[in-house]
Amino acid sequence: YQRRVHGDNPLGLQGRLATIYAKTLHELWNGACRSISLHDLRKCLVKKCDQFKGMDQQDSQELILQLLDGIHEDLNRVKKKTYVENADVDNRPDEVVCKEQWDQYLLRNQSIIVDLLTG
Repeated sequence: YQRRVHGDNPLGLQGRLATIYAKTLHELWNGACRSISLHDLRKCLVKKCDQFKGMDQQDSQELILQLLDGIHEDLNRVKKKTYVENADVDNRPDEVVCKEQWDQYLLRNQSIIVDLLTG
C-alpha cells in the first residue's frame, strides 16, 4: 500500500489514515500484543470527520463510511481530479446513462477501495 499513498490529495489525510489503519491491522493479526490501542486511528479519523470528537456514542455505519472514504482518498490513484459536468439524461436508456456516470466517476476515483467495494 505504501507505494500507492497519495500524499498530495487535498481530500485525503496525506496517507496518515491508510498508514495508521495498516499498522492497526498488523498489530491485530501478528499476535504479539494481547491488546492494542486505537487512539492513533481515532485521532486521525477525527481530523477527517470531527463528529467523532468527544466520547459520545456514534453510528457504526458512519464510522465505516468515513474510514473507507479516508483510506480511499489516501490511496486514490487519480493524481489530478478534473471537473466533470453531468450530462442530461434526455430520455436515453438507463444502461447508457449508467455507463456514462460510472466512467465519469472513475475519472476522479480509483483506489483499492473502489476496486473492491463499488461498482
